[in-house]
Amino acid sequence: MMQEEISLRELLETIWKGKWLIASITAVAIVASLIISFFILPVTYEAKAVVRFNVVEEGQQQLSYMNSLTQTIKSDVSINRIVQKLNLDPEKYSFASVRDSLNVELVQNSNVVNVTMKGTDPEHISKIANQVAYELGMRAEITDRSQKIVGYKAQQEQLQSDIAIAYGEVKKTEEELANVPEILVTRKSLTEEPFLQSIAEESNDMSAVDAGGMQYIDEEVNPVFTELKSKLANANITLAKLQQQFDALTNRINEHNTVIAELEQQINDEKLSTLETERMLNGSSAVFVSPGIAPEIPVGPNKTLNLVISVVLGFMIGIVVVFIRHYWVNTAPVKGSKSVNTAL
Repeated sequence: MMQEEISLRELLETIWKGKWLIASITAVAIVASLIISFFILPVTYEAKAVVRFNVVEEGQQQLSYMNSLTQTIKSDVSINRIVQKLNLDPEKYSFASVRDSLNVELVQNSNVVNVTMKGTDPEHISKIANQVAYELGMRAEITDRSQKIVGYKAQQEQLQSDIAIAYGEVKKTEEELANVPEILVTRKSLTEEPFLQSIAEESNDMSAVDAGGMQYIDEEVNPVFTELKSKLANANITLAKLQQQFDALTNRINEHNTVIAELEQQINDEKLSTLETERMLNGSSAVFVSPGIAPEIPVGPNKTLNLVISVVLGFMIGIVVVFIRHYWVNTAPVKGSKSVNTAL
């Protein structure tokens, strides 16, 4: 215990003896931090835009859907297009530097995506953040419409099968109908029709035997023909309905493809000029884009934090230097010790 107390005392005495050295190193660190923070590090700002999705999907499907959108918007092609669209200096705003300064983050347990952009020019970074948010909303609508097209095409495949079956039924019925006479013609004796026989007897003064030997031609609608005709009409109605559904899906697909092409063209050509919330309600999920304004208060460099770090770091370096100096002095060889040993 005595040895430990002496060692601790020696440590404190060593630190106290080197207090001016520690203070000097700490002061140098503080001055260096102030110079770097105020004169070397550029002033940086942060612009923020918000995109809110009223998605239909829930749970993991929703998370996957929104994550795929955020990854798509951060691709090199998308960022490079945004830089060109905003007429930014490609040397200062390369797609690599923009991607490193851009953060597109899905807020946990929500349907909100925060788009933040850091940089030295408040106007430019706000335009980039707003353009990314705007395109993210448009990409959501394009994705919705693309998913609908996939669903419509799946329905069309089933309808094509049903149409083929219905068309085959029509052709089969038409072939059967072509081989079935519409009118059935038969020869009958008047004895089979007592009423006609009595009329013939009265009008021709014929005996019952003679009248019964007379024949007549009977024509009647073929019931098989009538049944086939009705069957053909129903088959044509079914085929027409299926074809109508198929054509309606084709029109929807064409409409969505047209809108997607327009959105893609708009993404490539137009610029985001509004500072109001943009509502995109044409997709299956409503999207609300809230652009950010140019920031006025910088977020970096954090001079207070840099100052605290410099004080702590300078103090620690000073202590290390003091102990190294103490060790070096105490372990140095005594002058003249070599000559004394030789003489002995």
